[in-house]
Amino acid sequence: MVLIARVLEQQPEILIMDEPTSKLIFSEIS
Repeated sequence: MVLIARVLEQQPEILIMDEPTSKLIFSEIS
């Protein structure tokens, strides 16, 4: 999970495009 978060931090465009997915990932982290 941490590795995925780091990749998303390095790729802000992907983070914006996959916002629903990123929300699920962060929900799993927290």
